[in-house]
Amino acid sequence: MQKEKSSITATELYSGRWNPHLDGNQFCVITRSDIMSVDTRTMKECWTLKDAHKLQVRDLDFNPNRQHCFVTCGDDCAVRFWDCRNTKKFLKEIVEHTHWLVGKLSFECAIVNPN
Repeated sequence: MQKEKSSITATELYSGRWNPHLDGNQFCVITRSDIMSVDTRTMKECWTLKDAHKLQVRDLDFNPNRQHCFVTCGDDCAVRFWDCRNTKKFLKEIVEHTHWLVGKLSFECAIVNPN
């Protein structure tokens, strides 16, 4: 059996986060401005989000109340809300900061509703 090549290398990894809705079967990896979701049972990509931010993505968190929604922040001073079923365009963007964002997004994700 031949192993599949990954689209990223270990030197490009910045951070990652488990999807709490899928019983530990999905892990999301942040690489520069991209995010890749991996099914840990098969080790294959579930979805990829290219150019999630203009600059480095710093963090992501899943909405505890909505299975497919997650939020990202980055060096471009933006917070973006996404639906992993359609990663072509973010649902909402908030650019209210003058400095890059990093850290815990759980509080914002649980309170802010992108609709």
